[in-house]
Amino acid sequence: MKKISIKILATILVAILMLANFGFLSTVLAANYPYSGSTYEWENPFYPDFQYQCTWYAWGRFAEVTGCKLPNLGNAYQWYDNAPAENKSQTLQEHSIIVIDRNGYSPYFGHVVYIEAITDGVVYVSEGNYDGYGNANGFHEGTKTIESCTVGNNYYGGDGRVLGYIVAPAPQPPADTEAPVINNVTVSEKNSEGLTITADVSDNVGVTKVSFYVTINGQEKVFNAPSISDGKASVRINYADYGLTEGTSTATANIWAYDDAGLTSNTGNIGTVNIDLDAPVISNVKVTNVTGTSYTLTFEVDDNVGVTKVQCPTWNEDNDRDEMEGIDWGTDPAYTAIEKAGVYTYTVNINNDTFKNEGGEYRTQITAYDEYGNVTKEDINVDVYPVTDVTLNETEKTIYKGQELVLEATYEPIYTTGDTEIVWTSSDEEVATVEDGVVTALKEGTTTITAEVDGVKATCEITVEEIPLEGIAIEEQNVSLNIGEEKDLHVLFNPENTTDDKTVVWTSSDESVITISEDGKVKALKAGKATITATVGDKTATTEITVNEEVTETEESNSVLPKTGDMQVVALAIGMLVSILGIAFIIKKNRK
Repeated sequence: MKKISIKILATILVAILMLANFGFLSTVLAANYPYSGSTYEWENPFYPDFQYQCTWYAWGRFAEVTGCKLPNLGNAYQWYDNAPAENKSQTLQEHSIIVIDRNGYSPYFGHVVYIEAITDGVVYVSEGNYDGYGNANGFHEGTKTIESCTVGNNYYGGDGRVLGYIVAPAPQPPADTEAPVINNVTVSEKNSEGLTITADVSDNVGVTKVSFYVTINGQEKVFNAPSISDGKASVRINYADYGLTEGTSTATANIWAYDDAGLTSNTGNIGTVNIDLDAPVISNVKVTNVTGTSYTLTFEVDDNVGVTKVQCPTWNEDNDRDEMEGIDWGTDPAYTAIEKAGVYTYTVNINNDTFKNEGGEYRTQITAYDEYGNVTKEDINVDVYPVTDVTLNETEKTIYKGQELVLEATYEPIYTTGDTEIVWTSSDEEVATVEDGVVTALKEGTTTITAEVDGVKATCEITVEEIPLEGIAIEEQNVSLNIGEEKDLHVLFNPENTTDDKTVVWTSSDESVITISEDGKVKALKAGKATITATVGDKTATTEITVNEEVTETEESNSVLPKTGDMQVVALAIGMLVSILGIAFIIKKNRK
């Protein structure tokens, strides 16, 4: 009786616990718990052969709660290995199936248990065929610890290792019904080789492919965009793929875009695009105005559709194009030729930071573009050698007032292309002047004489000194002249090398007796005396000249004595007569 009472009490306690537990579960389990087989009955792969087994129950309860209908995964221990990848998990979570390897029982089938909820560290489960011996004894609900339900641990404490969990896959987005959108179709980078087509493409789930159907000369070819970046797809179309090498043509294109759902759109097109493969023609190139630092090119450019720009990159051949490094000469206006009345002009100046006034062979590459991207280039080579140095034969010199000095200028290189004219200047032309290298000293002081050749200069410092005049004298003194007689007078300077002005001003004290010219020539006019004065600056000198009385013919005939000249003639005649008489006497005597 006592044993029966204990059994009855134990039974009552278990019933109370089960009722209490079931009461809590009723708040966390689905309203139609436990799975009765009415839901998805005919779809359950374990019905009817394995009805009430753990696999039948777990499949039905899982489908009932999650809506996920699993395939036939075999015996319970095989479920984790056989489940699709999207249904496998190693993370404990609600509304999943625990797969247990019950390796301590025979026959060996394993076990699966459905997790109803996890609250405050307690795992609430429900399962079928609870006894584990193949006995279909309905369902069981209960609680487990998180530890016992964790992968790798023993679900029953002694055996039954947890292999993993069967979960419902993540909810899938609704089916895509929006086709890709194509906008902003543009054509760019047109040149003699081809063109580039670019389009903006977008889609709510993602664009997978963009195809360009391009027709040129009646030939259609398909080009797939190699990539789609920042919502843009582009392809490069090469004319060579169509056998197009010259002349003009047209191109059309239709664009198709595809998304992940297989939807397509072909709303993109480029219309009709003209193609021109005829490059500009450069002609009548002339090199003018070559100096030591620059030269000018003039030329003409023609094109069948129109020239868009002409650029003239230039470099020194000796520098291997170093001057062009880092310069976008294709757009830099400094390299743009100027067009006027159909003639293009471009001037190259080497006296700048780019070329540093360095002489050598320069190459200008005339580069002409048309609106279709065709390019023509023509190289023009020009020798440019600036004057680099100028030297004078004197760098400083002292000369005297009134003196001249010849300066000689030489320049390098002698083969310069610059202007070789030598321009002479004096910094103070009151001290000294210069013309064609001849320096003339004017007054005491200093001045700088400069010789300039094509902008390069050389100088000579000139110092001018003076030697003052101390006095003068007339060389001819006490001169006696007959009427009508002339004579040159000369001035003596002291010192002789004076740098003062040596201009002599001559005057006569009586011009009725004697006159004197500007150059010092006197002429006797009548008998008398006159004083001749020479003036140089503030210095003077004098000499007295006497003009003799003139003798008349009457006076000569009345004279008792002959004039001196006549007496000499008479004496000579008498001497000759005596000689003749003497010779005659000797001859006569000899005959006797």
